[in-house]
Order: sequence, then structure tokens, then C-alpha cells
Amino acid sequence: MWTKSVIIRLLALTLVATVSLISGANQAYAEDGFESASTAYRNKNYQQAHAEFLALAQSGDARSQTVLAIMYKYGESVPIDLSAAYEWYMKAAIQGYPPALYNVGMMLVNGQGVAANDDEAKQWLQKAFDSGYERAEDTLAKLNGQTITASPSDLPTAWSKSWNLRLPNDIRFDQASVATSNLKVIRVQLGAMSNIDRARSLWLRLASDHQDLLNEHQPIYREVRSGVDYFYRVQIGPFENYSTANALCQSLVARSQRCLVTLTD
Repeated sequence: MWTKSVIIRLLALTLVATVSLISGANQAYAEDGFESASTAYRNKNYQQAHAEFLALAQSGDARSQTVLAIMYKYGESVPIDLSAAYEWYMKAAIQGYPPALYNVGMMLVNGQGVAANDDEAKQWLQKAFDSGYERAEDTLAKLNGQTITASPSDLPTAWSKSWNLRLPNDIRFDQASVATSNLKVIRVQLGAMSNIDRARSLWLRLASDHQDLLNEHQPIYREVRSGVDYFYRVQIGPFENYSTANALCQSLVARSQRCLVTLTD
């Protein structure tokens, strides 16, 4: 005959197993839903993307809450609403999601959607930095009255001098060469760094900041020699055509992220 303590243990194990099954099912649903919403976003079907991200965000998904904040911040399918953007960033930040921690801090610094408050901003930026979000370091230093002087090896390598970043990609190089070239492929370049570790760190940050746009892509690190030095270009691709690559770039540029469509071997 089972004792009372044995029965309690069996009930506890059954409960744990049930919760695990439900948790696994919810996680699978969240992943499928996020992928569906991301696809709609990439296809510029912002109304569908908003509806799907909203459902996930309301269920507590921090990634979707962060994407919703972005959509409200930049007016994608909805009117620009900085207060709503701040609220969604905050929901994700409370869960410890690093990109949201950073953006809550920055909105507090800039007084966007919330009254400016440097003291509160420092708290959120410190949490972002402590969670590995290195982008928060410079702003933290400024708020703390510090000056960061980077050595030449710490600085991002300047983009090629022949690139005019003020020119749209569609007039930066001849479209006919894009359509007819059999020797080159179309890629999107996200930056160039002085060493491979920094190139990888850049990709990890961008992939985290812009999961909805970059989650299907893998980074390509191209070593390039400049005089006696080397640097590493961070690229994704290849893309089937210029229009697809440019659409992605424009979405990133709208978020103040540098981006360049390029032809490469």
C-alpha cells in the first residue's frame, strides 16, 4: 500500500511532466508564430505582422514585444506612438531581454515616449551591458561623466572610401550589371571591423536587435587587405535579386542601421 508521501511525490512528478509538455508545446507555438510574423514583416505585410506579433507579445514573448516596440517607434502599419513603443520595450525589458533593456535606457536618455531621466536610464543601460549588450557601454560612460578613448584596433574599420553612403543603392551602381553579371553575387553588407572577433560581435548584436529581419540569414566574414592591415566585412546573402536585397537594406536603414547592397565575387 502506498504511503501518503509516495502519493504526493507521484502527483508532483505528474504535475511537472504535464507542465513540461505544455511548456514545450507553447514554445513550439511561439517559434512557429514568430517565424510567420517575421515572414509577413519581411514581405512588408505590416498589418498581418503586427497582428501576429501582438498575439505573441500579449502571451509574454519578449522578442515579439520588442518588435512591436520597433513598429510603434517607426510607424510600421500603425501611427508612430513613442509612448506605446516605450511600454512594449519595458515589457520585454522586465523579462531581461537585452535589446529591450538597451532601448528602454536610450528612450529614457532621449525623452522619447517617457520623461527623460538619466538616473533611470543608467540602471537599464547597466543591466543591458551586464547581460552582454556591449552597445550600451558608450552611453553609460557619457552618463557617468567618463570618456572612452578607443585605440585604432578597437575602432570599426572605415567603409571603403569609394562608397558614397549618401547615395541610394539603386544609383550607387549600374542596375544592368546587377541583372546580367554571372561572375558576382548580390550581398548585403552590415559593417566592417578590425578583427574577426569584433566582426562576430557585430553580427551577434545585429542579429539580436533585428531578429525579425535577420533570423533566416547566416553571417559571411570576408577578410580584406588594406595596405599591411586586414579587416573583416560582415555580409549576408547571396540574394536572388537586387530588389530583395535592397528591401532588406531599406528596412534596416529605417532603424538607423547602416546597410549596403554590394556585388561581390
